[in-house]
Amino acid sequence: MKKIAIYSLMIAGISFASCDEVEEMTGKPQVNPEIPSYDISQLQVSSPVGEQIDLPALNAADLKDVAVVDIANPGNLPEGYHISAVYVLSATEDFAEPYSINVVFPQESTTGYVTTSQIEDAYEALLGLKSDPAQFYGRTELFATNDKSSVIRLGGDDVYYATASFTLTPDPAFVLYTPGDGNGWDGASSMQLPSTDGKNYSGLAYLTGSFKFTTAPNWDGTNYGAGDAEGELSTDGGAGNLSVTAPGLYWVSVNTSDLTYSMTNIATLGVIGSLNNWNGDVEMTHDDTWTVWTADVDFPGDGEWKIRANNDWAISFGTSVDNMTFNGSNLPDPGVGTYTVTFDISKVPYTVTCVLK
Repeated sequence: MKKIAIYSLMIAGISFASCDEVEEMTGKPQVNPEIPSYDISQLQVSSPVGEQIDLPALNAADLKDVAVVDIANPGNLPEGYHISAVYVLSATEDFAEPYSINVVFPQESTTGYVTTSQIEDAYEALLGLKSDPAQFYGRTELFATNDKSSVIRLGGDDVYYATASFTLTPDPAFVLYTPGDGNGWDGASSMQLPSTDGKNYSGLAYLTGSFKFTTAPNWDGTNYGAGDAEGELSTDGGAGNLSVTAPGLYWVSVNTSDLTYSMTNIATLGVIGSLNNWNGDVEMTHDDTWTVWTADVDFPGDGEWKIRANNDWAISFGTSVDNMTFNGSNLPDPGVGTYTVTFDISKVPYTVTCVLK
């Protein structure tokens, strides 16, 4: 789980490091107490956040920016100053554990935004990796900055704006990504390891050379590298890469709570069932990416079957053709005849198709 974030005050590329001295030990800038000739009573701020933030719905609609503060009137800011903001989220009304996010104001816009992924990170940092809606609270710290890198908190240290309470529905990604040499370090195109509890992850991954596990398709989430010993992981930003001695397909298991992992090389995938009296797999062949496996199989039409690895029952796949789960139940035969069976493991859930030849 991420630690609660205390972000440096960087908005739109402008640093909030003050031209005044930095307070010893805290790293926080000392700020000027006021802006000359600024009438703060003219400042008009409101919250555009409604009664709920539904992250699954927003992400499904590809709406990645969430409006959290609207400045109808900035007041008579002197020339050279502009308003910037930090949005503070909490799972309790007293903000005992605040989570801070920098607000972005698009050019010429009076509305400030944070992203759905940043809100998801806040939920997971405060409540863990869950899918339950929860009551959340948000408020905004406003600052005036100028081109001399001076920053002034509007209203003082205990003043907040655009306060809101809402139901936050998270959109957790119960998968780990596997960026590495085998996919050009592109997490978005890497093979994924699914989880049902947000702690134990397992799945198939084609690995070659070096790699890492990540909670996001980029480097914005939690990244897992090599720990102190074989089979151990570290979330330290400077942790080294994990590696395999030989390229190939692996069954990978990760426990993000214990920070451990294990891997089993997958030498073969095959079809087994009533078609061969559950003895002697019909071996499948893979494409260049190792993510699509095929075999021509003669089915009797009245039996059951599965796909398994390494001619053994330690790792098998079943349940349904559109959700091939680890060690799932047997599948019904598709019908009498020879079928091209295609097992697609490029993304989760894994799927299988049977096409009559």
